[in-house]
Amino acid sequence: MRIAYIEIKRPRRIIRNFTTVLVALVFLLETDSFSTPCAFTCYARSKNPLSMVSTEDATDATNSSNMEMAWRFIKKPLLRLGSKGAAPSHGNSLRELLKTHKVVKVKVNNRRGITLEEAFENLRNLAEASGMIEGIELLRTRPSENLFMCGVKGTLKLIEDGEYPQSSTQHDDAGYS
Repeated sequence: MRIAYIEIKRPRRIIRNFTTVLVALVFLLETDSFSTPCAFTCYARSKNPLSMVSTEDATDATNSSNMEMAWRFIKKPLLRLGSKGAAPSHGNSLRELLKTHKVVKVKVNNRRGITLEEAFENLRNLAEASGMIEGIELLRTRPSENLFMCGVKGTLKLIEDGEYPQSSTQHDDAGYS
């Protein structure tokens, strides 16, 4: 069985790219060079509007779409770091938030030369020093918004497997309402 993933950027321009997508799909189905899953990506403004990628990239595309779903599931940052950086109280807050929620977005205001990864490391060390939580994972960063998303140990695996966030039917099956 052949699987094709299609990601379309700028759906309003799909009419212009439709012929290219159709030609690529026919090519995919007629050749044996893509007997395993592959992915298509359409970009409306690129000179080459359609690109085909290998199976490994298709898996990466699936994982990134799972990560995007998790990112969008968390609506807003629940913790904010000010211009002075992380204090022990921020570590306590993160620990308490991760007890309640599996995943937390953190907003970093006025970074002053530190990266989001360094801000995460500082916050993780403070949270682990405050006790009872280990293995906080950095899930994703978004430098354009000065945000990062972190979660409890094992959350990255759940996201990659598509088990997080749970759909509403899974919540209903688990007894949540």
